[in-house]
Amino acid sequence: AGWAAAAAADLAAGGLKAAAFADGLAAWEARLAADPAGASDAVESPGAPAAPAIAGLVVAPKGALFEWRGQAYWQVELYPAAAPRTRAEREAFAGAIEAALGEVRIVDAGRLGDELAPLLAADLSSTLLACGLVVVLIVVAALRSLRAGLVALAPVACGLGVSLGLFAALGWPLHPGNLLALPLILGLGVDDGLHMVHRARESGAAALGTTGALVWRTTVTTAIGFGSLITAESPAIAALGLVVLVGTVICFLASVVLVPALLAQPDP
Repeated sequence: AGWAAAAAADLAAGGLKAAAFADGLAAWEARLAADPAGASDAVESPGAPAAPAIAGLVVAPKGALFEWRGQAYWQVELYPAAAPRTRAEREAFAGAIEAALGEVRIVDAGRLGDELAPLLAADLSSTLLACGLVVVLIVVAALRSLRAGLVALAPVACGLGVSLGLFAALGWPLHPGNLLALPLILGLGVDDGLHMVHRARESGAAALGTTGALVWRTTVTTAIGFGSLITAESPAIAALGLVVLVGTVICFLASVVLVPALLAQPDP
């Protein structure tokens, strides 16, 4: 029930254009709304397990026995009245099956995603942490000063902070389409901060009129390039262009406003 609308919402959240899948979604919804083939008069083969009595399910026993990893299994297809869409619902669904059938092997793509998501999140977190640490070490080593390195990284912190805040404010999920924006903002912010700190060390306040003007020009060209993606029909590409555009502008503002202000502060 309501599968097509929920699937369309998932596609849109994943950065895809749901309207392009409308015909396919409608066809699948019609198939899901119909009774499973043979479910009304399913005849079990001799020796097949009895159909489990689980409330709200249509059960279609299969008569074939198959081998997997040296063990024999009967296959039973279970059709819930409404597709479980959250992890809690999927766990409850699996628990009802296991309570009725005992020791079973449940094949469910949704539960597979539930198992893989924490692993992928842990890998992504550790990778981002390692990359961030390497960037900090390189910037500090290049400037030969911890304070100067942290000041040079201020545009990165502002650009990424505002970009992630934009995700939260607009309720956007992170997906491969817009996730690419974050390393782009990281690279652009590091460039702006490094150039401003290096020139400020050489010419002091004059850096704002020289290097600041050059950073402005590179920011404009980058913003125009990525900003043009906002007009794309693909939501993923449009989101990528918007996030990079916002992040680029914030990095520029931080490099010409925040960085000089921080450099003007006396050393503690």
